[in-house]
Amino acid sequence: MPRVPDVPCRVCGELLFGGRGSLPPGRRTCRDCRAQAEPLLRASPVVASCRQCGTAFDLMAERPTQVYCSVGCRNRAKRERHSPRRRPASRACEICSTPYAPTYPSQRTCGRECGRLLRQQVTKTMAIAEPKAKSEPRRFQCQVCQKEVQSLNPRQKLCGARACTSASSLQYMNANYGRFKDRVLADSHRRRAKFKEQYVEDVRLDVLYARDKAKCGICGKKVPPVGSLPRKRDPRMASIDHVVPLVEGGQHSYANTRLSHYRCNLSRGRRGGGEQLRLIG
Repeated sequence: MPRVPDVPCRVCGELLFGGRGSLPPGRRTCRDCRAQAEPLLRASPVVASCRQCGTAFDLMAERPTQVYCSVGCRNRAKRERHSPRRRPASRACEICSTPYAPTYPSQRTCGRECGRLLRQQVTKTMAIAEPKAKSEPRRFQCQVCQKEVQSLNPRQKLCGARACTSASSLQYMNANYGRFKDRVLADSHRRRAKFKEQYVEDVRLDVLYARDKAKCGICGKKVPPVGSLPRKRDPRMASIDHVVPLVEGGQHSYANTRLSHYRCNLSRGRRGGGEQLRLIG
């Protein structure tokens, strides 16, 4: 059965279609009547009072039946209307006697500070922390720039400047290079081989030195013992050379490595010669 208009407009009496979301009879208005009343409402706005908070607001022409000043008041009224639990009445804090609205039934204080005092003084469930004694700053001289500074850190030895920190790190690495050399070199080779997906095993420089009998695999001359040269990057120092370079598909293993001078290794680069044929067979 087709729908027919059955509700009259409250201004002109024209029949309108009714629906679930329509206004109740006696308050519905047709489109033409709303268009005629809109300029009048804009020229002289109607002031209404919010049903939730009581704030006065201007009634918009598009919403002549608005009863709340904002969406927040509307949602708050909806929660209070449909929520089975009611907000408890205002209470007085047991410590400072300040009135507050509790958020849960067993709340006894207005905030965290009063709650801490309640547990320390009333219920005795929290120990009272003793105040820490303030330590006096000590004065010392920076080990690099000899500038006099003060600090609360008993182990601080530098003034904190970037130049002093870099200089101290460089001095420490140069003084202890022999301790970290093998580990740093092994980590560097391992990281590079894993990046190329050619890693097989860790290769130690001292093992290569003993295996190749201190002979360079490129020039054939003798290589000084590992860690015997004073300079950090001496051209004669021992290094690990890959017979088949990693970029050419060679593996990081003892079968594909040999002892060489640092200078010979750099000059060879990624180039290979007949030694690749001897390795492969």
